[in-house]
Amino acid sequence: MSARINGRLPLIDLNPASTRDFLYEVGKGNIAGHGFVLSVGENDAIGDTFINLSDIGGTAFFATSAEDWEVVSTSADDALGGIGANVVVAVDLDSGLLEVTDTVFMNGLTPVDLPSTYLRNRLFVVGLSGSNRANVGDIILRVKGGGAERAKILAGNSVNRTGAITVQAGHTGFIVETPVITGRNNSVDARLLSFSPDTNTININGMLPVTEGTAELSSFPLGLPEKTDYWIMAKNDGGGTVSALGVISLLEVDNNFL
Repeated sequence: MSARINGRLPLIDLNPASTRDFLYEVGKGNIAGHGFVLSVGENDAIGDTFINLSDIGGTAFFATSAEDWEVVSTSADDALGGIGANVVVAVDLDSGLLEVTDTVFMNGLTPVDLPSTYLRNRLFVVGLSGSNRANVGDIILRVKGGGAERAKILAGNSVNRTGAITVQAGHTGFIVETPVITGRNNSVDARLLSFSPDTNTININGMLPVTEGTAELSSFPLGLPEKTDYWIMAKNDGGGTVSALGVISLLEVDNNFL
């Protein structure tokens, strides 16, 4: 099921061709007030309890008050002029849950402060690297002063895989797709969860087993109100630990265009 904007009104369009054409135009920046947000999450240590599909592991955490953040690497090679990551880009939601983008010039093992305060990270990616063509160490976005991790780019990955999306303030979100992928001989039970600050409740918006391939989580509301958090969790009932990857693709529309 895909979301389409028909004029100024969000509708479900049953015509795959027209939906695809519209989404292409959004992706090219030709539809004012519309944009995509994509979050990929991965975890290679899924056991018999539900865990977030995230490269920082555990269960999803969403700050309730704005935080000061810093960026640091586990390798001295991730520094301006080094062979690893020279520059990283953090796309975040600030204290008002509005999107901001910060460019960070890496300084290896020495933390670099971000200039504002933040509630959510949307994307954390290497923007410029040296001869290694990727980050040498893990690059960590964390609470200032060596605090809790909020995003991480694992060594060699060049982009984070946190697996969570928040609809920014003044916007409405529409789920485009949420595939979950497992490897050969792996199977998981996957859930798409949401938290609404208006109702202060966590909801399960889709749940299904995924076995040796790809399955699509479904059953979404038509419009996701501003400030709603979405994330994917999974567990393995077969013993041991397995890996899985999940994607949340969100069409985000400025409420002035609805």
